[in-house]
Amino acid sequence: MLLFTLVVSLLVGVLFGLFPALQVSRVNLNVALKRTSSRTGGEGRRLRSALVVAEVALSLTLLVCAGLLINSFLRLWNLDLGFERHNLLTMVVSLPNSQYPKPPQQKAFFDQLLSRVETLPGVKSAGAITDLPICGIPELMNNNFDIVGQPPRPHGQEISSYLRWVTPSYFRTMQMPLFRGRFLSPADNETSKKVVLIDETMAKQFFPNEDPLGKELIVRLDGDPVFEIVGIVGNSRPTSLDEKPQPHMYLAYDQRPVDFLTLVIRSTGDPKALVGSVKQAVYSLDKNQPVEDIATMEERLSQSLSQRRFTMMVLAIFAALALVLASVGIYAVTSYTVGQRTREIGIRMAMGAGGTDVVRLVVGQTLVITLIGVAVGLASAMTATRTMASLLYGITALDLPTFGVVGIILTAVATFASYLPARRAIRLDPSRALRYE
Repeated sequence: MLLFTLVVSLLVGVLFGLFPALQVSRVNLNVALKRTSSRTGGEGRRLRSALVVAEVALSLTLLVCAGLLINSFLRLWNLDLGFERHNLLTMVVSLPNSQYPKPPQQKAFFDQLLSRVETLPGVKSAGAITDLPICGIPELMNNNFDIVGQPPRPHGQEISSYLRWVTPSYFRTMQMPLFRGRFLSPADNETSKKVVLIDETMAKQFFPNEDPLGKELIVRLDGDPVFEIVGIVGNSRPTSLDEKPQPHMYLAYDQRPVDFLTLVIRSTGDPKALVGSVKQAVYSLDKNQPVEDIATMEERLSQSLSQRRFTMMVLAIFAALALVLASVGIYAVTSYTVGQRTREIGIRMAMGAGGTDVVRLVVGQTLVITLIGVAVGLASAMTATRTMASLLYGITALDLPTFGVVGIILTAVATFASYLPARRAIRLDPSRALRYE
């Protein structure tokens, strides 16, 4: 890759150096000898202006694309997740079937573990769930169900919902809102009536014109058990941040124990400080029991956005480099133009033009070229951003504020880059400038 980059750089240098060389080789010597340095010709000015327009247009296109991705990333990161993400430590505990083959054994282990964890210093509360929101595996969670009192759906038209087992303290630990009914409680055990919580999305989708509380669901599990809806909680996203909320149901772990759970522990301080003590609580119950996938909730959310972050950072770096190159190019072209027009500027100042007039002349001409480049860049960006619509969240590919802000930034940078040579020009001594050739 480094060798390829080196070869391409050399080829670009040779090719772009070849065009001026060919142009010079065709110059009429008589005309060239008669031309003064202040008479550069319209062809050279047009070429320089075209290069500036191209630089500005390409920079603006990259800046707009980067701006849209940054905007999308920030919208996703600040999204309402349906729970409080801060101060949460998570880890997976999977019990070996050879040692804990029966549900009562599995339930006893996790009950004791949560009791010990909640008494640890720095722990505010602790709960558990089979799969964390945003980090779940769709194939393992989506479950068909029927609503009691409604005819069963024919094959191919079944209704389904994401299904998770939770402990009673899970919702309190995650600080999820309860809209109606009640949360699960320790009284919801293997001897009581089976109950289920649903989220707001499921309530609106399957019970649009009726109260879902008290309704019963036949969940397609072993034996097709019937569960009564006792509460409606906030929405959550099952597998990724950019996914829309999907129907969810939560079963009481105490009523149907399983051999794996993800612990969620809310801390009073840095959640990472609890890792050692929580692992010790696990080992105190079973010294051979592994603890896996330890991470804070913020780390998990950050990991879920890793691909978007990488794309955003790469494009932002290229956009920043393009902005630097554009500003350097504008400065270089303006400086060269000012140098070629030294005698003209001296004449203007000798005839009474002030420093402000000279600055306005130089900056104004550069600004016109820049605005043309901005217009071309906006048209180019409108085409380019349509191809990245699938990478955006919460904004459209033609987000006017992003286009406007980028255009203003680029115009301001170009104005400043042209102002520096203009300031140097007004320091010229008119008498020396008049003698300049």
